[in-house]
Amino acid sequence: PLSALISHAFKGAPESVPAKVKVLMLPGIMDLRILHVLKHTTHLHIFTKLMVRGLLDMYWRLLVKSFYMAHISFRLVEVLVLLIWAVVDLKSELARRMTWAFLFVSACREVEAEICEIVAYLPCGHLRGNLRQFVA
Repeated sequence: PLSALISHAFKGAPESVPAKVKVLMLPGIMDLRILHVLKHTTHLHIFTKLMVRGLLDMYWRLLVKSFYMAHISFRLVEVLVLLIWAVVDLKSELARRMTWAFLFVSACREVEAEICEIVAYLPCGHLRGNLRQFVA
């Protein structure tokens, strides 16, 4: 059975210890508004709580990790294009245009990211999503 398989898999494991698993079955807990509130909190002691650390771990696994890996992949392609541009003599007009187009798109992506960061730090930036609360 399963218990025999598990005991065989961990047989001889020097660090085998029993573990408690806690599950939170609360609908809507993986909402980005919660992540936004956690980002802007001044009560840093809540990050010592197991539930908050579990939420951040799940956010990392479900959302942030994939975006981070895509960002790193895009950066690697940028470096590769720059290396090819610097090392290889691009005689083909198409290759030169494709290189310039990719680098232009990359620069536009950086400018857009910087603009979004600037807008996020504007004094009234926190009102954008919840403007209805303040108008009513």
